[in-house]
Amino acid sequence: MFILAPILLLVQDTATVQKELSAMYSKWDRAILAHDKKTMDSILAPSFTAKVKGSPKPMTKKEFLNGITGSWSIKDAPREQSFTTKINKVMAVKTNFAAYISESIVFKLKDGKTRKVDFSSLDVWQKIGKTWQIVQTEPMDK
Repeated sequence: MFILAPILLLVQDTATVQKELSAMYSKWDRAILAHDKKTMDSILAPSFTAKVKGSPKPMTKKEFLNGITGSWSIKDAPREQSFTTKINKVMAVKTNFAAYISESIVFKLKDGKTRKVDFSSLDVWQKIGKTWQIVQTEPMDK
C-alpha cells in the first residue's frame, strides 16, 4: 500500500488537486483571520521550511508559526481585515504538488486606515493519507 501511494498521487489529476488545495488555502485564510494557531499548525508538515528573502537559513515550522502568531499579541499591531489566497498554477513535482499562489492581506492600522499587501509564493504540498500539508514555501519575485 505504501509503495502505491506515490504512484497514485502522480496519477491524480491536477484539476482535482487544485480544487483540494483551494479548499486548504480557504482554511488557511480563515485561520489567519481567526488567529487559529492549531489549524495553521495542522496545515504545515512537521518538516515544513520557509525560505525568506535575504536569509541564507530557512525558517522552521516553529519559527514560522511563532512569527505569524507573535504579532497577534502586540497591542498596537495592525490587524488583518481580510486574507485571500489565489492559486495561479498547480504542477505535479515528483510525489508532491507545487502551487504558485498570489496572496493579499488588508490590514487595519492603528489610525483606522487600511493597507493592502500583495505577494506571491511557491508552496510545495504533500498528501499524507487524506490530509494535504505544506512542506515548503518560498517567496516569488513579481
